[in-house]
Amino acid sequence: MESEAQGSVEFAKVLSAHLGKIRGIVGCQAIGGQDGRWKELARFGRVPANDRIEAELAAFDPLAGGAVRPTGADRAGWYATYSCAGPTVQLYVVILLDPLAPAELQTVLAQVEQRIGWVLVEAERVYARSAGNSALSVEIGAAVLIEAAEAPSRTVLADQWIARLERALGPELVGITWVDDHKPRLSAISGGGIVQQPSTNRSAIETLASLAVEQRSAVSLDASTATSRMAEAMAQLQATRALCVPIYEGDACRSAAVMLWADPAARVPDQPAADMIGKVLGEALTIQARSHPSVLWRVRNWLVGFLQTVFGRRALKLKIAALGVAGAMILAALTPTTHRPAFNARIEARDRLVIAAPFDGFLSEAPVQLGDQVTPGKLLIRMEDSDLRLEVSRLAAERAQLQSAAQNARALRDMAETRNLDAKLRQNAVESALVEDQLARATVSADRAALVVSGDAPKRIGGRVRLGDTLLELATKDSLATQALIDEDWVADLPEHATATLLLAAWPDRPIPMHLTRITSETEQSDGANAFIAWLDFDQVPDLALMDGMRGIVRVDAKPASVLQRFGRGIGRWASRTLWRWE
Repeated sequence: MESEAQGSVEFAKVLSAHLGKIRGIVGCQAIGGQDGRWKELARFGRVPANDRIEAELAAFDPLAGGAVRPTGADRAGWYATYSCAGPTVQLYVVILLDPLAPAELQTVLAQVEQRIGWVLVEAERVYARSAGNSALSVEIGAAVLIEAAEAPSRTVLADQWIARLERALGPELVGITWVDDHKPRLSAISGGGIVQQPSTNRSAIETLASLAVEQRSAVSLDASTATSRMAEAMAQLQATRALCVPIYEGDACRSAAVMLWADPAARVPDQPAADMIGKVLGEALTIQARSHPSVLWRVRNWLVGFLQTVFGRRALKLKIAALGVAGAMILAALTPTTHRPAFNARIEARDRLVIAAPFDGFLSEAPVQLGDQVTPGKLLIRMEDSDLRLEVSRLAAERAQLQSAAQNARALRDMAETRNLDAKLRQNAVESALVEDQLARATVSADRAALVVSGDAPKRIGGRVRLGDTLLELATKDSLATQALIDEDWVADLPEHATATLLLAAWPDRPIPMHLTRITSETEQSDGANAFIAWLDFDQVPDLALMDGMRGIVRVDAKPASVLQRFGRGIGRWASRTLWRWE
């Protein structure tokens, strides 16, 4: 069951008004459900802890009505529940009562049943309002956020906000103000009216916006209940209802939106919906600022000042710095070094022995696990052969009967029966040979020292397998090699049979010498770049427990180069490609 942190204030008032005044009720909890999901709507007083609440909700029956039971030995009183359902909402009410006499208890429960309908109606309103807020967030939020990146200025952004708010909420007037030093200044209004000139209407909109800035949250106003200052502003704008929403960029209030309605019965978003509108507009403001940052002008001014400083009175320092850089580059170009680029690598078994199911049946034994070293003669798998042994015994008994019957037929010189029995004996011999062959193949043992690199045979013990199902894969230690992903930029720079060093994650202190065998034409994506698969062999198979799939880093000795070529290689290749494109 979900818990609603703040709950519905209006629903809590309704629950307390209808059930809180009934004498004898100590506490009450209302739980609403929709589409199988439950959440607490409101509570008052003391509600006892109930470990069975989840089970009670799972067994909810809207036709069950009410139920009552004693609270238990730890506290005297009664524990009552009531189940009911409306068109779209299910309601489960838990009530804790004082230790009342049966007659008084019956009276209290009757009063609860009389008033529970009003509580259900309010629950319907809570869920309907929640659904309306979700629809509003989709209608306003998606379009505003998508359009924000396309707004070249805040003026255009304000016009976008006005268009979306008018379409979604239907106010008579929408005004957008920008806040500077906690003072809102009108920027745009509905219909594209002129906002630069001072006017009483402009002052009225800014007065309403200042209330949202001061309150730091959305404010809904009604002309009949608003303060005199706000009521005068609304009267100036010929509005009976208003909604003022502050818009924050981070922790600072940057804007405020004012929406006005002339109809007293107009639908105005509630507090959660208004807060949601403010958050959406704040995100749009952030997106627009990032898409069209004014900081570019600051960068431009800084760059102009920097160039003036470098080529003006401080040109001598620039020349000295440039001379030092040129000397360092010359020294780097004359200093030889070796470059050993690093690539992702993993241990792979190039030659594998596949152990498959010899026939349809059940797997009875598989004593080896992934990573096990097996020796010649080690049992790998054993199929269930009890049925085969019974079949061998049956065929042997059948063969004995057929042989006896054939002898009798020969004694009686019944040639037709003799030929018939001889045919059955030959069929029996073929069936016996087939069953014995299956019996011989029911047990599979290792014929060489190898490593178990793949297979799920241990997990399939007792299960049925089909002929040809792969159960285990073995590989000899000599067949283990290293597969590396060579970045496309390095393929041409790696010499044939280059030496390399492998460092596995399992043994970070044991570098393993290797040599490059070949770079294949097969490619993969590695870290967002195109990479070619290469194979490297061990100079000498290390005395380590290597396993298929181990990962690590391999460094390959590239062609000799200078320090400048080594560290400027990427920039040089990028410049070469760029110049080639321009030619």
